[in-house]
Amino acid sequence: MARNAEPQWVKPNIRHGSEKHLELLDARHPLLSRAVPFDVAVTNALKPIRLVFGPNESGKSTLLRTVGFVVCLALLGSLVPCKTATIPLYNAILCRIGAQDDASRGMSTFAMEAADLARIVERAHVQSLVLMDELGRGTEARDGIALAHATLESVLIASGRRARTH
Repeated sequence: MARNAEPQWVKPNIRHGSEKHLELLDARHPLLSRAVPFDVAVTNALKPIRLVFGPNESGKSTLLRTVGFVVCLALLGSLVPCKTATIPLYNAILCRIGAQDDASRGMSTFAMEAADLARIVERAHVQSLVLMDELGRGTEARDGIALAHATLESVLIASGRRARTH
């Protein structure tokens, strides 16, 4: 498939049991017709964390959302917008993507993030896919990095150090 062509929808290969191999080739966001395709591979069970870095507006959030959408579609029995897809059988997809507040409940962006992170840490399991974005948004850089580090440690400890975290 050419990189600029419309997405190809294929039947994903769902891995049962303890297999943790996640691989998406030419994955595209299913709602963004002109999204640039990308590849994702998480194949090393000893290194289950993937950090995505890049400048503002470079597509990091879209990449995370795409992984979540593709995995969700696959687990629902749908075809997925990829050239090929190998996906473990997850028991949950736990997400914290984007920054928002809830002024009607008196919740700042940081308070919303803290509540979301608490739910993720509480529910993370060895068979969970955890997608987190913009941790520490609105804080000083060192505070944001410390928050992200502590959250990752908490998710890994809560899931027995084996949750898939992106």
